[in-house]
Amino acid sequence: MNYEWDVSRARRIRLAKIGITFLAATFLFAVPVWFAVHMGLAG
Repeated sequence: MNYEWDVSRARRIRLAKIGITFLAATFLFAVPVWFAVHMGLAG
């Protein structure tokens, strides 16, 4: 009876992990780019 609930929970956890990974990748990519642009404009 809990099978559907477990499946939905697993799907939600998987989506959350994907979202966190995507945000982390975007952050790690954007920060060096922003830093380089900022230092380029400043210097």
